[in-house]
Amino acid sequence: MNDKDNTDQPAESKWITRLRKKVTEAEQAHGLMLNPYARATSLRAARKSITRCMWLFLGLGIAFNASGVQATLAGNRDMADPQWWAYWLLEPALGGLLITVLRWEAKMHEERKDISGDEYRAARRLKWLLMAFTLTASVLASRQPGGALWEIDPGQLLVHVLFPVVTYLVAEVMPLMMASFADVIADAEPTDPAPTPAPGPATPVTAASSTVVVEPTPQPHPQEQQPTTAQSGTQSPVPAPVLDEATPANIRAQVEALHAEIAPTGRAVTVTDLIERLRYPESYARKILIAPVAATNGHH
Repeated sequence: MNDKDNTDQPAESKWITRLRKKVTEAEQAHGLMLNPYARATSLRAARKSITRCMWLFLGLGIAFNASGVQATLAGNRDMADPQWWAYWLLEPALGGLLITVLRWEAKMHEERKDISGDEYRAARRLKWLLMAFTLTASVLASRQPGGALWEIDPGQLLVHVLFPVVTYLVAEVMPLMMASFADVIADAEPTDPAPTPAPGPATPVTAASSTVVVEPTPQPHPQEQQPTTAQSGTQSPVPAPVLDEATPANIRAQVEALHAEIAPTGRAVTVTDLIERLRYPESYARKILIAPVAATNGHH
């Protein structure tokens, strides 16, 4: 009968086997990605990549603006004139000042310092002054070759106005991006690190276990041992959570820290706590939390 039942049961295909393996790996990876430290590291990497792109395109915009500023200031000067070459340095120098101000703003936002006071207004005025100079020089560069001030090429005017304005808007957006990244990273990082609460319950437990080992040796007062156990039970009456063997170490540390935080309230860690407090998916929380076991079971 058993052989017949086994033959009637269809064999699992290779695709199903691979899919099961992928699901298992995805569950483990999802649990690791929920780690606050992993989330904070991922956010920092994204901030670094986005910042590099913004600096790159800001540098390209400043380089384009430099051509318009140089054309306006150089005028009819020949390349043999040192001033012709010196005017190429003006816009990069002003752009360097702008980048320095932006780096200062980004660092202050990263340190979560409020810079909405006089220093912020001074930095904003400096950025406005830099944009006004670049915009004016770029507009003058859009004139018709050899024409008067009002003889402006519309296409050149559009391009030479667009780039300075975009450059300034990027300078305004970058500090806001850094501030939002700083807030998100601060929210992702754990406020109470796991190693901090762990030594608290560990010290009394070892002391209690040492007293329990010392008292049974005389054996004249066997009944006095029960109040000692009761007293130790009052210190740690809440069952400790038992996790699945495949649970990563960082997830175990988070659950243990949560247990140390909830235990003084007189209740054990539940699946709801893992979902609401640690933001685990319900399926993953039910998978790793097997059952709570009484704390006295761990004593020798």
